[in-house]
Amino acid sequence: MAKFCNKCGKALVDGICPDCSKKEEVKEEQTTTSNLGNDLLDIIKNIWKKPIETIEKYVKKENLPLSFILLGIGVLVGGIFTYCYTDSIVTGIVTQINNKMAGIASMMGQSYTATTPITTIPFFQLFLSGILTTALAYTFFILLSKLFVGIIFKGKASLKQFTTAVATASVFPTLFTLVGILTSFISYQLTSFVYLIGLILFIVVVVQSFMDVLKAKEERLSYAVPLTVIITYVGIIVINIIVLAIITSSQVTPIY
Repeated sequence: MAKFCNKCGKALVDGICPDCSKKEEVKEEQTTTSNLGNDLLDIIKNIWKKPIETIEKYVKKENLPLSFILLGIGVLVGGIFTYCYTDSIVTGIVTQINNKMAGIASMMGQSYTATTPITTIPFFQLFLSGILTTALAYTFFILLSKLFVGIIFKGKASLKQFTTAVATASVFPTLFTLVGILTSFISYQLTSFVYLIGLILFIVVVVQSFMDVLKAKEERLSYAVPLTVIITYVGIIVINIIVLAIITSSQVTPIY
């Protein structure tokens, strides 16, 4: 004897109503998407007021999709920043050279024709370079933090918890990098200052979260954090050199 759904009256298939189950799946997916959006807004709003409490809240959840979204946003912003910052540096340096040469020429009673800034800075290559560099930076930082803080120095946190802590704290460099993109149209020196502030805040908050949230011992962090930062930057430089060498060699036309 066929059984029927108590909600819609349709016949059950293997004890499940096909129509109602689909509606529940759609509702669950919409709820998950809504929760991710609310969590993002919550982090952006509260990370400035209560950074450690906010990190602790999401470390307990171990929400990897949310962590990857935060890191992904940071990586994309890093790609755009790399292009804007490079363009700002080139334009700024050329302008400074022109001003100095014009001043020297004026003192000597001569005229000076200004050097034209480089206008063909490749967006795509610099954008990809920025994405690669930022992605490597976060990947190395998370893995090395787990290695030094979590294994060698006997920390108890899981890789998920390290990932969540770093991803939540990444809001600081991401937002300051966004500001740096805007200031790159004004001055590359100002952009450098803004970016440095974001980086310092990130390191300070991450280290504090390692102590308060992940329960790492303070005296051991004095060894673990410098090792993590130094090897992260060395690793990024080495991999970028390798990638650049591969790209350059692939573009060289062989001579026979």
